[in-house]
Amino acid sequence: MSPVWIRWLAVVALMLASGSPRAEDAPTTLLDATAESAPDQLESDLRVDGTVARESVLLTQEQEGTVLSIRLRGAEVERRFIELGVPQVQRALLHPSKEPAGYGVLRVRFHAGVSEKRVDAARVETTRGHVRVAIPASEKIATAWLLPPPPVVTVVPVAPPPPTAP
Repeated sequence: MSPVWIRWLAVVALMLASGSPRAEDAPTTLLDATAESAPDQLESDLRVDGTVARESVLLTQEQEGTVLSIRLRGAEVERRFIELGVPQVQRALLHPSKEPAGYGVLRVRFHAGVSEKRVDAARVETTRGHVRVAIPASEKIATAWLLPPPPVVTVVPVAPPPPTAP
């Protein structure tokens, strides 16, 4: 066998031995973010190249509640200011995290504060290419979001009693 064939076989053997790359191991890039305001919530949509697991999303309240940081573990991002275009937001910054390292961050500064209760009630949804974070618009809505869902009532038909013998 020629040396070229031996090298190719060695490469193929290494590829097979190491296994194919998994989707969760692929690097994720935080590309952009948008926001939409509704009467009951402020929803941020972070566009990513890749997939982010729900467990990899960390929400933190900073600077006495005026700043909300949405951190994506393992996401790479270039530092830049972005315009979210909603009246509640003063400014927003995409940047890599220094503490803790290894996160891509959307840092949102609000005109009015965001309480810890509203951050705790936030809803996070991850899909391929997007991470959506909904923050309740008020304390009252946050309280409603934190309540457990009402129990589901199931009607069970009751069989009529057997006829009695005369």
